Amino acid sequence: MRLDVTLNNFRNQRVIIHAKHDSISICLNHFNNSLNFDREGRIISVFLNGHTFQRSEDNRYLVKWKTDKLGSPLTMRRSLEPKEIQEFFTNARETVREVLEALQLQKMKALIEQHIPVSEAKAVQEWMQRILTYTLDRYAERAREFLQIYKPISILPPDQYRSLVVQGTEGCHYNQCSFCTFYKDREFRIKTPAEFRKHLKDIRKYYGESLRLRRTIFLGDANAIVTPQKTLLKFLDAINEEFDITPPGMEKEDRTLWKKAHPIHFNGIVSFMDCFTSKQKTVDEFKEMAARNLKRVYIGVETGSDPLLAFLNKPGRSEEICEAVDHVKKADLSVGLIIMVGIGGMKFNAEHIEKTVKLLRSLPLSEHDLIYFSEFVQLPEMPYTHKALEERIRPLSPTQIKTQMTLMRQQLRATYPVPPAKLSVYDVRDFMY
Repeated sequence: MRLDVTLNNFRNQRVIIHAKHDSISICLNHFNNSLNFDREGRIISVFLNGHTFQRSEDNRYLVKWKTDKLGSPLTMRRSLEPKEIQEFFTNARETVREVLEALQLQKMKALIEQHIPVSEAKAVQEWMQRILTYTLDRYAERAREFLQIYKPISILPPDQYRSLVVQGTEGCHYNQCSFCTFYKDREFRIKTPAEFRKHLKDIRKYYGESLRLRRTIFLGDANAIVTPQKTLLKFLDAINEEFDITPPGMEKEDRTLWKKAHPIHFNGIVSFMDCFTSKQKTVDEFKEMAARNLKRVYIGVETGSDPLLAFLNKPGRSEEICEAVDHVKKADLSVGLIIMVGIGGMKFNAEHIEKTVKLLRSLPLSEHDLIYFSEFVQLPEMPYTHKALEERIRPLSPTQIKTQMTLMRQQLRATYPVPPAKLSVYDVRDFMY
């Protein structure tokens, strides 16, 4: 539904309100500015004057914007300070209040001209009133609730930023890769099936109608697939019992009717997996997972170079990556493969390109699979940083990193058939849950 109103303020702005089944958008200044909220009235994102603001479930605020530095477009990002959060929130709230007042003054004739039933216009007004019930204190309270249900959600693949995360495991069972700091704050633990079922019910209560925004279910943390098969299947069964997942194989019309009857639904389950998990799981076991709506697993390949994998203290080698992907594909699951661009610096640059492209070309990938190129973000606290300094490994410059990524993508596109999978770029600094 679309409503067109005019604010009676000094700007006399025209406002377009888009109310959808899962969210509402308030667009101003010919769509140059927009505010987006979920069904519960909670902020999703705000775009103002070329800047995108996002809020995480644990109550952090990030702002991103584009800049042209030295002739090359860059995405800049930073966290907001408390004073900035207050200013941002006050401005957003005032805009919503003005729009609601203008909507309440909308004449019946104007609604008829827009072909908007009065009942729907009132529903939008109620939605906007819910938005105004959220103060900064209420958002802080919501963050505390979130952290009682979840361990911090450290990272997800880009296509899963709108997934519903459920944590069957907490942390990473290996947690010794020299370049990763995502799970250093927690011990690895597998929930019991009873704990997991309670976790799912707490999640449903916490999200409420905002679950409509979530597209898939991500079984976390770092590698839930390593869970013993009997327990893992209980996790998957519990997910299927608690949430509606779109049945496979339906015709388009039947699927549309089914989704209408199930406004909160998900398009399958996905998860992270380490390449050495394939030694613990058979093809038949992956098929058992697929029968319970597991659709895709994501593997941090990082590189096809065995010496570089050893330098990164990452278990598994290229041969094991091939075996893992083979097992998964034989179970009719898709894969998402993550390649770390720039890691290993100049010492490994040429081999990283050559061996990674060779590995990816050897895999039985299809158009349903994903290959992500993720720029390595080096941090002072990483063991990798200390080891690279000790061995005097010179890091790649931003231009060299871009060149490395371009070469890998060009060489992959040169294969036949083209492309072997969907190729995309992944920046971990963009992640907010």
